Amino acid sequence: RESRTARFVDRISVYFVIGVLALSVVTFVLWIGSGFWQAWDHVIALLVVSCPCALGIATPVTLSLAGA
Repeated sequence: RESRTARFVDRISVYFVIGVLALSVVTFVLWIGSGFWQAWDHVIALLVVSCPCALGIATPVTLSLAGA
């Protein structure tokens, strides 16, 4: 049986990933004037720092370690 916390995180992680991808596109568009590779570097940095997968991975690991 899935906990309430896990269901909540599953529900919001979809929006988090969509938001990060949208922000990546905006970042690329804003930085493209400085050159393609500089814009690309900023997009990659944003994706690495935000790590959309972290939200989906951290909750199950935390719940299993907590014994929930």
